[in-house]
Amino acid sequence: MKKVHLALALFALVFAGCAGNPDRQFSKDLTSITPIEPPTFLNPDVAGLFGQANFSARVEVQKGVAGTHVPLAGQLFGRDGSLFFTADEPRAKHGISTGVSALWDGATQTAYLLNDPLQGYAPIRNASTNGPLEIVPAGEEDIGNEHCRKIIMNRRVANDLLPVLVVWRGVAQHDFPLKIEMTNTPGAVTLTFTRVRFEAPPADTFALPNGFKKYDSTDAMLSELVRRRTGLLSGRAARRRDRYGDTTVNDENAGPMDRPPPRTGY
Repeated sequence: MKKVHLALALFALVFAGCAGNPDRQFSKDLTSITPIEPPTFLNPDVAGLFGQANFSARVEVQKGVAGTHVPLAGQLFGRDGSLFFTADEPRAKHGISTGVSALWDGATQTAYLLNDPLQGYAPIRNASTNGPLEIVPAGEEDIGNEHCRKIIMNRRVANDLLPVLVVWRGVAQHDFPLKIEMTNTPGAVTLTFTRVRFEAPPADTFALPNGFKKYDSTDAMLSELVRRRTGLLSGRAARRRDRYGDTTVNDENAGPMDRPPPRTGY
């Protein structure tokens, strides 16, 4: 299916070079996968801020205080209440995806994490509290060169009002949320949007990919990836023992088929 789903997936890959056929390259890429956190901003509270807007925008996701974590940057697409996020990550030469992609399905109010190497997807656990949000105007501020209306969105829990979101809506950008602070998440998360374009992305961008396997949870999908990674590494070690004897591998990313040991003489 020709869509941006297959461009990115659950995990960031770090590549150690390219050699051999596509199957061997896939094995090398899979063994260097490291897990990252699912994008928690795809939830009912944040999705509701975009309404039914059709758009695409650059987004930077900052967790915690700026400078304490490397921000996650990417592209957010919206159409008729659904959202699709793709992170900025390089691709392998054989088309294996290397980053994060996630879908918010507006019809079912469900977020999914997509995994291209596994050809699978899993629902993202939603920790938001149910209940309507109460909007409190908080004046006007500028975000960059954009003049914005600032609002604070609270949720009533028992007798208390819990701040959930602080939002800056661009006055000249059709009230689009140019900055969102999620105040009820661990460490807090700030979303900043630029390069907003109001046009409808292709409808199939917001459909789960045909042929992808559904996992019960992101943990189950991670476990499957770890299982496959372990199997590939075990097979690599066995092949090395068969070819070179019982030697120690200092770099797990440098397999025997990729780099034979140097010759010391004849």
